[in-house]
Amino acid sequence: MNIFIIISLLICFISAIGIAYNLNKIVYIDAKNRGIKRAKLWSFIAIGGQSSEGLILYLINRRKYPSNIDIKDKEKIDFHKRRLYIFLATIFIGFVLLIATVIFF
Repeated sequence: MNIFIIISLLICFISAIGIAYNLNKIVYIDAKNRGIKRAKLWSFIAIGGQSSEGLILYLINRRKYPSNIDIKDKEKIDFHKRRLYIFLATIFIGFVLLIATVIFF
């Protein structure tokens, strides 16, 4: 029982790190292409907060800047989006495993 709980929590933790990393990369590429100053700072602000306050602030701020994205950066964003979806599915599986372990063991 304890090993299943540890494994499911480890899956959730690694998935959360993957989600934060890929969201950081997506925001950084978008901010850089829009010409927003301090793109790295905005990418770190976007992944912060428990209720996605940083992402909401970034989305409000980015409306002022037009999008000048090229094909190469669009492919990078699409790559990180796919990885983000994979990590979201993985964290869901980790939570289901955790709940099943707690209920059935």
